[in-house]
Amino acid sequence: MTPTAHTLRRLFMFTLAVMAIITAPATITAQEIAVQNPAQRFVAKLNEFTAKVGSCDNMDQINKLSEEIDASGYSDEDKAYVLTDADKDLLIDAMVEMTIAASGKVSQISGQPNPVTGLSKEQIKSQFKPMIDNITTLGQFIGK
Repeated sequence: MTPTAHTLRRLFMFTLAVMAIITAPATITAQEIAVQNPAQRFVAKLNEFTAKVGSCDNMDQINKLSEEIDASGYSDEDKAYVLTDADKDLLIDAMVEMTIAASGKVSQISGQPNPVTGLSKEQIKSQFKPMIDNITTLGQFIGK
């Protein structure tokens, strides 16, 4: 191996070592993010519903999809989880997006006017905020 090739190889190996050190905290952070509290897991279900509702062709499909959001799979400990202000904000935001998506699709399927047409996200949010501000646990929110 020539001295230049050897130097390039050492530089490459050094770069790999530095990258491993730099990305290690990012890997840890990604793993920490994967460990979600019960409220975050529930919000993920709401977001999944929101993403899927647009592909529904009839009310039966929407109802079946909404059944997937129910409280099954949540232990008593999960339901007793005390919501933080950040959790409540996540829930409100997820409810707003879900409401917009679901009411639009239901309106399209039924031919009825969309009840949220003309409302801003802030106006819809103001409908959910008082209700969510008055609950303390995830179980109170999911109603089970």
